[in-house]
Amino acid sequence: MLQYLPTILICIALAALFGLLLWSLIRDKKKGKSSCGGCCSSCAMGCHDCHELKTPPTLTKDQVSQDNI
Repeated sequence: MLQYLPTILICIALAALFGLLLWSLIRDKKKGKSSCGGCCSSCAMGCHDCHELKTPPTLTKDQVSQDNI
């Protein structure tokens, strides 16, 4: 039994680290935090939240002159 002690301790440590990682991800999700950097073109998950961060479309010169009439 003593020969398996290092293996058991390493497994317990890895399980604890995995548990902490999971707990952190769940806590961040509940707080509304995201790992999305806002670069949708390179997002493998196709996240749709970052579309809200885009700037509004710019007006052309014709549109600006029509609005001022």
